[in-house]
Amino acid sequence: RKSLRQAPPSTRSLEVNGEVAAVWRKIGEALAGFPDVEVSAKAESISSYEVIFSQETFLISVQANGTKSKIIAVGIDGSASDSAAAAVLIARFKPLF
Repeated sequence: RKSLRQAPPSTRSLEVNGEVAAVWRKIGEALAGFPDVEVSAKAESISSYEVIFSQETFLISVQANGTKSKIIAVGIDGSASDSAAAAVLIARFKPLF
């Protein structure tokens, strides 16, 4: 009988160095370079991009976190996203910072 191993928890946020406006711009440049991601809206005033990725729509948002910034995935309804697609996309930003 095989034991089922749980997958490690997905990353739904990423803490990075940099102030919010600079991180938001960098994320936007990265999103534009991902052929499988569609940016359907952007809102600099709330440091967010609405994206469609893996047939899911959610927000990628940048928030101040002390002296750093935090990149998070947020559902369209405003709640923290627990989607696997959001976790995959957030992970793509790690090498940029």
